[in-house]
Amino acid sequence: MPFTEDTSEDSGSEEGEAGIPRFPGRPMGRNALRLTLGNFVEGCARLMLIPEDETDEAAVLRNTYLARAVLEGITPSGNLMTIDFSSSILQNHEGIRLERDQDSLIAHSRNLPYECDLTIFVIPRECDSLQKPVHITASFNYRELSTIPNCAFAQFSAYHGLVRVAFPRLAAMDGAASEKFYDDILRPAFRDVFPPSAVEWMPTYSSEVFRTTYRNNRVVPGSRLWPSALVPALGRKIIEIADTFEWSKDLFFVHSMRGARLATVHNPSDPVDRQIALQDFMTPFDPQQLSPADEMWVDIGFNFHLPGVCLQPRTSQHADMVSRILGVTAEDARVLTRLQAGNRGAYHQDINAAFPQLSGFGVVPGDISPRIKYLQVYTTDKHVTAHLEKGHTAKWVEPQDVLFQSPDATKEDFFSQMIALCSQSACEGIDGKLRVEVRVPYADSDQALLHLTREFPANFCCAIPTRDWWYGKMVRYVGIRYCALRIIQASPRLQARESVLTLLVFLCYLANSLINRPKHGQHEHKLLRASLPITPNRLAAGLVDGRGGDPYSGDIDSDEDDLPQLPPSQDRHLRPYLDHGMFVSRPLKFTPNRLNAPRFDESEYRPGLDPRSLAYFFKMGHDQLIQKLGAIKLPVADAQHPTRQSRNNRTLRLLERDPDDNPAGDPLQFDLERLGFRIPEAPVDDEDDLHPEERIIPNPEEQHLDEYLLTLFRSMMAQLHRKIPTANNRQFDIENYHRPLISEDEVADESIYRKLDLGEVWETCQIRISALQDLWDSAFFHLVLKETSEFRRNPSTGRADTKHYSTCTYYTQFYALISRLRGPNHDTAVAIRREFKSRIDTFTWLPWATKEGIWSTGSYNGRNGKRIMLPPGRSDRLRAQNTTPCAPVIVVNPRFARNITWSGARILLDQSSDSPVSGSLESGNEQHHPPTPPRTLHTPLNYQRTGSLAEAMQPLVECLRASLIRCREELSVLETAAKATEAPHPIWNCGTSLDSVAHAVWEMERRVVFFTTQIMVCEGFMAQVVGNDGPVAPENE
Repeated sequence: MPFTEDTSEDSGSEEGEAGIPRFPGRPMGRNALRLTLGNFVEGCARLMLIPEDETDEAAVLRNTYLARAVLEGITPSGNLMTIDFSSSILQNHEGIRLERDQDSLIAHSRNLPYECDLTIFVIPRECDSLQKPVHITASFNYRELSTIPNCAFAQFSAYHGLVRVAFPRLAAMDGAASEKFYDDILRPAFRDVFPPSAVEWMPTYSSEVFRTTYRNNRVVPGSRLWPSALVPALGRKIIEIADTFEWSKDLFFVHSMRGARLATVHNPSDPVDRQIALQDFMTPFDPQQLSPADEMWVDIGFNFHLPGVCLQPRTSQHADMVSRILGVTAEDARVLTRLQAGNRGAYHQDINAAFPQLSGFGVVPGDISPRIKYLQVYTTDKHVTAHLEKGHTAKWVEPQDVLFQSPDATKEDFFSQMIALCSQSACEGIDGKLRVEVRVPYADSDQALLHLTREFPANFCCAIPTRDWWYGKMVRYVGIRYCALRIIQASPRLQARESVLTLLVFLCYLANSLINRPKHGQHEHKLLRASLPITPNRLAAGLVDGRGGDPYSGDIDSDEDDLPQLPPSQDRHLRPYLDHGMFVSRPLKFTPNRLNAPRFDESEYRPGLDPRSLAYFFKMGHDQLIQKLGAIKLPVADAQHPTRQSRNNRTLRLLERDPDDNPAGDPLQFDLERLGFRIPEAPVDDEDDLHPEERIIPNPEEQHLDEYLLTLFRSMMAQLHRKIPTANNRQFDIENYHRPLISEDEVADESIYRKLDLGEVWETCQIRISALQDLWDSAFFHLVLKETSEFRRNPSTGRADTKHYSTCTYYTQFYALISRLRGPNHDTAVAIRREFKSRIDTFTWLPWATKEGIWSTGSYNGRNGKRIMLPPGRSDRLRAQNTTPCAPVIVVNPRFARNITWSGARILLDQSSDSPVSGSLESGNEQHHPPTPPRTLHTPLNYQRTGSLAEAMQPLVECLRASLIRCREELSVLETAAKATEAPHPIWNCGTSLDSVAHAVWEMERRVVFFTTQIMVCEGFMAQVVGNDGPVAPENE
């Protein structure tokens, strides 16, 4: 359903074809539409209106139109949009308010010129050292202050005041330098200035570190309050002692204050008000104590505020603004604004809200204006998201945070929070002030920027209504969020596409650019090259290099002079460009199916991000990213051409069994399809923009639930075995914790987990011996994602755990499968977990899986009464060699706890959770016998003594299988009845439920597990007693 745009300025109709609202604007040639920011917001707002009778298909189409308008700059009818700010240029200065303040201070001296108390850091704080350039050069060695090794020495309460100590003769500030500073300079200076304080200082740096170190090895440095009367004497003594050592000669102090703008606001036209504000700002200092060689620089701010408006500086007027502020010629100003900061230059841009025509800037004048060290012009609207963290000055989002979040998470995502913030800012009327900051000497601070008047913003800025500015950000966040949600809800195979991942990175880059300064590293340049539209080089000269006019019309304020410099592509005839007044992407591919991932259109091939850039943006390797998405199929091969995987000299074969080799049927075979459970169909994409060889072929294995689960279950058993840790180099008595497989043809399957003699599997291990049932259930829950569909999260970092779980393909594929079984398919997920539980309950042991990882090799000291180490005596032998004994920790199935042995000796385990725990080995002389079948199973007495015991027990096994099938059918009926009566659905343990239907379901589940277990026991009994199903002698029967 195409839109019908307005083609006249006075069009009053808001409805187009089929009741779809129109997109306001004026045509401007070449099938383009000229819009103001208010027109753009109005058109997007119409697309956000939800009709009362809207269908799901219409909602998808409407949201797709909105996303394309925001991301591609294309209206629903296919017209190109260009945001034009020429009508918003400020023409007069009526109503502008002027504000002036002192924001911060930076100085260096050879003394401590303070009139206030100082809080001294006992251990110098390297984390608060001066690292970012401050554009000030030390007068005695001509080095920029941030390049000189320094550390935080003290702080004072006024305006986040901080005192640092700089060492010009040191190569770097490290722990050894901090130790010498404390032992040789700091402690002797305090002792000489104020002898009674000597008892408050530890004798050495190492003893102070020991005193302030917590038991978790975290160092929390202490502090001492130093009185103001002794501060100048302390500074002189530190300089005196430092000059006696070669490494600390020329030591000096660096003083800083910041964040004082709100406390020092004053009227710039009132001299008395200016003087009072400056005196209040300099309260902690005594300027009379500064020697002539010392330098003190103050940041002076000048605000222009027009109520109800956001004043945004125009990119094309940066040179004129520099000339007006610094008082230099127009030619010098143009030279300054051409020296890009990325190439050791002095000028950088700060594009506002991803509108290239609007941007702030920063300039280091250098010799052109030596009295001003730094000039900065920006808008204060970014203060609502200002937040210093990990090198970022505002809130930001990373692609992996978006891609791996749960689609139905209760916590609001980043985009939703930004939508709410922008809407609230528009409603509250948070205006954007134009702010000019300069860094000048203290002697010039009283007269700085007084030459600026109310007429300054005229012609230099655009006056954009506050509501339009914030709603302009909001509607773009809405479009970005819809596109991102479509990606995270898609199939993992679609998410793994290069074009989809590149689009997701671009969405995050655009979202961050709306509130933060865009980055311009090599990977960001690659992203822009892969995401922006491209054009022939003759047009790119005007749009990228800034040497031409607007290709559409000469009367539009295009502001292309200072667009970001983008690297040329390998094809010199095509280059990325910006021509819509805002950042837009190249054509996108949207499909009506909401389960399909949007992506960059690949009809005309353009390379996306390479693996190195994807690893940079997603903070993980490309292979790990694809594996974490669950897009790699399990390496299952046929028996004629097996696939081998080697790790730590262990060879594993994953084989598909031939049904003809097992006439009685595979005991692990799932039977959910017969009960009506199915996997929902995977999202279908027409992929008409791809080459035939690049299209995804549907995986027929996923169409059959039982076979897919069987493959997944076998892969889980094999991968758990493959993840067994390697032996520590200090474990001299063994090479590996586990015994190697008999041959390369042996499959790491269920037989390993059903061995009652653990000595056949392990060289050494530890067994948890308390509360066996709870440990067994907990291990299963961690291995099969419990009832959640999210990856394990590291509690310290909050990131997805990559130690074991997310590196197992079975885990990632199970995650992908459960993610698809939401909503009406939740019953299938419950049935799958129940079937996995019933099969794992036939195992003898499992790894002790926790939230930290699948395998744990905790050290064993013999005093932890919750586990024992096998074989006996190994821990004592290792401790005698000054080696800490350790081994993988496993848990034992409580059903077989009485039959577990180690090399023939029975292991006694206490299964109670409230009694004292114990574990030991009985005498090895006792011959081990397999567990006898329960009393409910009776061996038939009418078999022939000359025949095989296996043949005699075969009818019993068939009877058990028939009972198992019947119990599963009754269980399905009972579950349906439980839903009808709204009884609580039993997932794992509902034995305490008082509801009769729920109790019946629970009881039937127990029968299913019981019959499955007995089948396994009988088959194991036959295999161990009969051997190869040969004739059995009468005395052995």
